[in-house]
Amino acid sequence: MKTEEMLRILVIFCCGYSVLGATDSDTSGNVDNDRNGPSKADLLLEITSLRQLVNQESLYRQELERQVREFRQQMQNGYTPNLVGIKAESSNETYTCSSTLSSVMAKLSNIARGIEAKNKEIERITNMFQILNVSIAECIEAKNSDIDKITNMMESFNVSIARSIGAKNSDIEIIATMVQSLNVSMARIVNISQNMVNEEMSNPHRNTLEAKVSSEQDSNKDGSTQSDQAQKLGNILSKYGKGHMGKSFAIMVPTGLSGRNMPVHLIISTESNTQITMRSSYPGLSKVFSVTPPGKNLTLPGDFALRQIGGAVVQSRGIVLESAEYVSVYVFHEDGYVAIPARYFGTHYKSLTTDHGDSFITIMPHGGCASVDITSHMGKRFAIMVPPGKSKRYRPIQLIISSESNTQISMKSTYPGLIRVFNITPPGKNISIPLDLALSQSGIRLQSRGIILESTEYVSVYVFNEDGYFALPARYLGTYYKSMTTDHGRSFIAIMPYGGSARVQITSTKGISSRNITIPELWVYSFWSSSVFRNVIISSNQTIAVISGHYDPHKVNMKISKQILFDYIPPVQSWDTSFIIPYIQNTTFKYDFLYTTSTTKIYAIRNFTTSQETITLPYKYVRSDKYVSNFIETVQGKMAVVLWYYWGTVLNTFMCVIPSLSQFSNNYHFWTPFYANNNFLAAIIKEEDLPGLIVDNSNVSNPYMSHSVLTLDEVKYNILTIAVTHGWHAVRHVDPGVRFGLIMYGGDLNISYGLPLGLRMD
Repeated sequence: MKTEEMLRILVIFCCGYSVLGATDSDTSGNVDNDRNGPSKADLLLEITSLRQLVNQESLYRQELERQVREFRQQMQNGYTPNLVGIKAESSNETYTCSSTLSSVMAKLSNIARGIEAKNKEIERITNMFQILNVSIAECIEAKNSDIDKITNMMESFNVSIARSIGAKNSDIEIIATMVQSLNVSMARIVNISQNMVNEEMSNPHRNTLEAKVSSEQDSNKDGSTQSDQAQKLGNILSKYGKGHMGKSFAIMVPTGLSGRNMPVHLIISTESNTQITMRSSYPGLSKVFSVTPPGKNLTLPGDFALRQIGGAVVQSRGIVLESAEYVSVYVFHEDGYVAIPARYFGTHYKSLTTDHGDSFITIMPHGGCASVDITSHMGKRFAIMVPPGKSKRYRPIQLIISSESNTQISMKSTYPGLIRVFNITPPGKNISIPLDLALSQSGIRLQSRGIILESTEYVSVYVFNEDGYFALPARYLGTYYKSMTTDHGRSFIAIMPYGGSARVQITSTKGISSRNITIPELWVYSFWSSSVFRNVIISSNQTIAVISGHYDPHKVNMKISKQILFDYIPPVQSWDTSFIIPYIQNTTFKYDFLYTTSTTKIYAIRNFTTSQETITLPYKYVRSDKYVSNFIETVQGKMAVVLWYYWGTVLNTFMCVIPSLSQFSNNYHFWTPFYANNNFLAAIIKEEDLPGLIVDNSNVSNPYMSHSVLTLDEVKYNILTIAVTHGWHAVRHVDPGVRFGLIMYGGDLNISYGLPLGLRMD
């Protein structure tokens, strides 16, 4: 290779490496000595040495070119050189140059390897930087997105805060306005009160008031303060000062004779000028007008009167009347009434109807919408237990919910699959309960077998497992019970709390030892006697439900019955004084068991014979004639009556709690159990009310299977036996004020049931 080419390569390598070295250097001018190849300092030294050699080579070349020129000049001038010497000298110089070039090439090779290693390192670092740049870009993008989200959240939060502040400011303004209005109202009340006191002090009835005040003061010798006496004085003035007069009234117009569209007279009597405000949903009756003494006679439309409609109905026929001054209000529509001022209204009423003719009750709220409970045997909340049966033949267990309106039912239980919510429509629903939910037939057990049933509307609930019971609504349950068991066969009692766990105390003179137990919510405590219970008393710190009964050992058609008889028993607080025990169809004989709260005397009409008898604790039972109904009334104290019926030609045995006369209801709707081939109703009703008794939309005056009459204090009661088919039935009276008792019983030769269809315990 020529010297010029070698020099050119050398210069290119040197320049290229110098650039790469400068690019690859750090801020201190050093390179990484941990990598493969020479360090930058070594390379710089080598390059410097190479540059020196190149410079020397350049000088040699220049010198040779000078000598060549001189030699050519001499040759042109005729000079003959010593070629041997020149050749020798040239050979030496060539050798020296070749040696130098070999050294340079070796060093250039090392430099090339170093450059290649550095290029690889630079490529690796470049790739790393690219990856790092991508990661940084992704992180920056994610952070920007987070910042956008946070910004949006802050904006929403600021908007919410602004709205909340605005709402709070609005509330503050409203409260301030209310406070201001309240202050004004209080000032007015103070002025009115003062005026009333001044007026009453000048009232011609002042002597009467002073006498009442004096009487109150005489009775107030127990250290009462002056403020107490002032309060009493204010109450007296408020109560007696204006008497029947008032400023706010609720007006209803009872119906008149059918077919006579007579006008209604609303009379407002006043002693001073006043302004009247009338509010009504009836067209044209909302108005404001002035009245001057002595008053005003308003004529209302005849069709404003309440309509004569059978059953319960809601009508838009009410008027709220308000006056600026005290007035008296009277309403006339054939008969008439004085309107009671709203300040005398209450929340608990009892009807004042008679036994002569159809009755009606009207109810109107004052001050807003009202939820009214017209007490009946129906309810919205129940505690359900299932006593055991003797066999699986008559299963499944039936839980029957009877309803007159659409309602939603909620069931709660610890038993698997019984927590559910469902809707039912009239007439109701028949629910099959798992066999395992029935309570044990022996021993003392605490079992998770209870059901809490709740309804949005009023319903009746019945349970059948061979025998059956009517479930008392939760509002009729209590905390103090006495067992209703007999001396015939093994007895059992089951207890279930309602509204939470209950601490229950049980005492007895026979059959079970006294004990205190805690029963968790939705659990049932049941216990069986090996022989007979005596005077079992059950008390609790929490509302509880109790079922009582026994195992029947009697023979029916030469076979042991083995049926378990039971009923849902009422708490002692609802025991009563007067009972009619009805005749039972196809009877061989029956027993009346009388459970009493204390030793007492009873007045009895039994088998058409009047007598007085003494009942000792815990009960007395009497075998009754099969063909008659009996009346029993306590002379003192209260009792519960249970009918135990045995050995019929069609029926087997059953236990039935008898409703007292005050526990009768007006409207019963129910299902018969699916296994009963024979079903009967025993209805107890006053003879004068019999024409209005309706069974399944038909008048029941005829036919019925049997009919007996019992006269009590010159009032005749009819006791009817009515056969009904299997399925749903409704028995009611056309007059909602008439009450009558109703018992259902039935079955066949193998099994029977009996239960009251409702107990109204208001």
